[in-house]
Amino acid sequence: MSVELMSDRLAKTFHQVRKGTETRRPLLSPPIVRGWFGADYFFYLVILELYFHVATAHNILRHLGAPWASGTT
Repeated sequence: MSVELMSDRLAKTFHQVRKGTETRRPLLSPPIVRGWFGADYFFYLVILELYFHVATAHNILRHLGAPWASGTT
């Protein structure tokens, strides 16, 4: 595929993606408004976010030189 053809395709794609974005507003609503209650909310959102934050904190601490729980580095 030539550079000119790829450039033209990208320009058309960006135009389609941006069309109407000036008037559109993102809809951000809490999970309860979206219909997530009880176990669904807990298992599909809370647990995943908790795991993400624990894993990220662990990675940052290991990067900074925190030792393993067994005492090795």
